[in-house]
Amino acid sequence: DAEWTKSEAGESVDFDVTPEVTGTLTEIKHEVGKFKSTVYTLATEAGDKSVWGNKVMNDKMKKIAIGDTVKIVGLGLQKTVDGAAEYRNYDVYFKAAPLVKVADAS
Repeated sequence: DAEWTKSEAGESVDFDVTPEVTGTLTEIKHEVGKFKSTVYTLATEAGDKSVWGNKVMNDKMKKIAIGDTVKIVGLGLQKTVDGAAEYRNYDVYFKAAPLVKVADAS
């Protein structure tokens, strides 16, 4: 049907191949896949891109709202403070979407 656009999952970002992605946050999905992960969808110039969350990503994305512009930079694997494990680390930057004034309905 020409009036409807099917919503598809964006291509997942591989930060080993593409170390940085910038776009507008359009969707946040929780409890995805067998590990119940969070997936963030960004509308980029190259189309929708999906970014899988981890503890670090999820903590850094908490202040970001749908409509905000986001830049995520993959920092690679880093060791935990005790050196017992490794995790993927990221820098996350954002620009808040401008507030839209809603007309008074009265």
